[in-house]
Amino acid sequence: MSVGQHQQDPKGQALQRPRFTSPRRWSLWSLPPALRSYVVAVIVSAIVVIAATATLFPVDRLDLLWFACLAAGAMLHVEWSRRNERMRELAAEGVSYISLQAVWSFAGLLLLPPQLVAALIAVLYAHEWFRVYRRVVPHRWVFTASTVVLASACAGTVLVAMAPASYPGLTTDHLSPVAFAAIVAAGAVRWLVNYALVVGAIALSSPNMPARKAMGRLADQLIEVASLGFGAAVAALLVYQPAIVVLLLVPLLIMQRSLLASQLEHAAVTDAKTGLLNALYWHELAKKEMERARRLSTSMGILMIDVDRFKDVNRAHGQLAGDTVLRAVAKAVETGLRSEDLVARLAGEEFVALLPGVDGAELAALADRVCQRVRELEVAVDGENGPATVSGLTVSVGGSQYPDCAEDMDALLLTADNALFSAKDAGRNSYCLVAPNATA
Repeated sequence: MSVGQHQQDPKGQALQRPRFTSPRRWSLWSLPPALRSYVVAVIVSAIVVIAATATLFPVDRLDLLWFACLAAGAMLHVEWSRRNERMRELAAEGVSYISLQAVWSFAGLLLLPPQLVAALIAVLYAHEWFRVYRRVVPHRWVFTASTVVLASACAGTVLVAMAPASYPGLTTDHLSPVAFAAIVAAGAVRWLVNYALVVGAIALSSPNMPARKAMGRLADQLIEVASLGFGAAVAALLVYQPAIVVLLLVPLLIMQRSLLASQLEHAAVTDAKTGLLNALYWHELAKKEMERARRLSTSMGILMIDVDRFKDVNRAHGQLAGDTVLRAVAKAVETGLRSEDLVARLAGEEFVALLPGVDGAELAALADRVCQRVRELEVAVDGENGPATVSGLTVSVGGSQYPDCAEDMDALLLTADNALFSAKDAGRNSYCLVAPNATA
């Protein structure tokens, strides 16, 4: 796993293809101090670990053969998936990025002495950078490789502690229960250490990013775990049935393509600024939900939500602070509704929510709860004039209900929008519902 992000200079201009220049001109030095110190500390720690373990175990011809096989397999894997990986890197901006190179580096951890594990990681990441990621700033790729070195060192320590007699080359034994447990524990430690180091860098590079986004999606982490399982399989097959390793490239490429499809799908259906659904995808889901409600003779509600006087926040604290506030409001709206409700950002500071199966009273209760959650917000921002806390936020909410107020989606949205304007006219910080048994 690594950090995925399009690169920009401190003034926000896109960087050209990175080149190795004088150390004084490295983009590393333009990072914020805390992030720069963190990146340097991780890289230096990896170098220290490599130096400290370079002579712990001897290297024989079989080790070199396995090293060559793993390096060749990884390079072939990269060459076959170059186009997919370029598209995945473009789709991963500022979030944890899952690399299936873990298959090969974890297999190396189970088969090779530590100095060859470090060499394998260096070869894998250097080849991948030159062939796929040359638009990524070099220090970011060196940092990523360093996190893998540190995670592998921690996992190797687990292997030595749990199965000292058979390390390195655990798969040369016939996988006793202790050796199997050691492999599982090493995989867990390798994932956890790498994950923690990468999320730490993301958090320092984007302090205002929601924690959920910085931590990435659970589905991506499951892919990372699966790649470690593939790595254990590659190690075992190299020992017992080397020719079958070639066949594993097929499911690996399929899994890589699935990762791309998942990332592109996620990018296509979510709003980049708030993490909510985008308006287009929400509208598709809403039409399907209305068809279901019509078929099952049930009801559903719509809430239109607009942040009151949001432009005042931007004027007082700047656009970036306004984005932070917008994300906080989006979260408050989500938590004020039910888990089954679908919330999207329509445009600007306006949101829309679909509430399946609600009656008029429930719609009113949920609208009131959304208003209350937003009133309670106190959002810390880094404004143009320094750190500040934005409070006193309010929203105006308009609501409508199917089938009592309208029987098609456009008409339902229109009635909810009219109700929203009524709430604005009534003085804001309130809700107005066009639904039976509901009071404003």
